[in-house]
Amino acid sequence: MATKSAPNKGKPYSQAEIDLILSLAPNSKNTTTLAKALGRSAKAIGMIYQITYSTKLLRENIKGVGHDVFDKIADAKKRAGIFIGYEP
Repeated sequence: MATKSAPNKGKPYSQAEIDLILSLAPNSKNTTTLAKALGRSAKAIGMIYQITYSTKLLRENIKGVGHDVFDKIADAKKRAGIFIGYEP
């Protein structure tokens, strides 16, 4: 059986997608459910969580212009009150 690629692979995340991901706890069940719902791979969802809770990844990649995934994660972290890792 061939593996099916995630339909949204390589597409930019919307702010709503990032907000949804960060509204749920980072566990394997949520990662799998989000991957199916958003048309992403579980690995991609896991990377969003890793960036969110990593001090180094977010701090070194944030540009502050709001267009890339790092800026969207930083914005979502502030609004969700996530204080683990780097606080933009």
